Amino acid sequence: MSSDWRRASGPVAFFFVGAVPAAAALTRGADVWSIGVTVGVLAMGAGFLAFHLALSRQASDGERRLEAVSGQVARLEAQARERERDLEEARSLDEVTGVLNRRTFLRRFDETVQRDGRIGKPFAFLLLDVDGFRAINERIGRLQGDELLLQVARTVQAATRGTDAVGRLGGDEFGVTLGECEDPGPAVDRILVSLSTLRVPGSDDPVRVSIGAVWIESALDGADFVEVFRAAEAAWGSVRGKGGGLCGRRNIPKRSGGPSVYA
Repeated sequence: MSSDWRRASGPVAFFFVGAVPAAAALTRGADVWSIGVTVGVLAMGAGFLAFHLALSRQASDGERRLEAVSGQVARLEAQARERERDLEEARSLDEVTGVLNRRTFLRRFDETVQRDGRIGKPFAFLLLDVDGFRAINERIGRLQGDELLLQVARTVQAATRGTDAVGRLGGDEFGVTLGECEDPGPAVDRILVSLSTLRVPGSDDPVRVSIGAVWIESALDGADFVEVFRAAEAAWGSVRGKGGGLCGRRNIPKRSGGPSVYA
């Protein structure tokens, strides 16, 4: 027997307890009839009261069940949102190194330009390349080469601020945005010192990198990534092949008519 039927059995019993004396009184004397009607009315009233209470309990039980279901739905929605955030984060990261992938890094670059432009601050961009990575990769194999890139990425990320963005642009090239940056020199020094402790997997050979730094004096003027990247490539090319652990620099000053890049 269901709980709803069990709750209804009490009111039904009260109803019949009141109805039977009332029906019997109809065939007897007036006094008996009056007493029977009174008893019947009282019993039926008690039955309807019990029935009402049963309905109230059912409504309360229904509300509690609804609250429980609502709570479960809220928990499921929270879990779904958390999983969506996890998926979005996974889509934004490079599979090998765990830093931002190229697409997400370019978006962060634009966001940094817009933010620093609004508050009138300069910013900087770093292009980092592992010297001789192709030869290293051929010697130690792709899996070990990926492990090397992972170590480089983690080291660079640990040497930068939480507000900076580190991304893999492709191959062994990494980009770093330095928001609200008056001088990229200290950040470059931290990165180079941190990377100097790395060794090529399976050997004692040090990992050597070259960095091209571009400092944009006024983010308010905006910055085209292609232009900034080319300036960083030029700065990187000026120190490439000179032993690693070096940084070339280019400045992009405030513009007065057209873009100009100079050392």
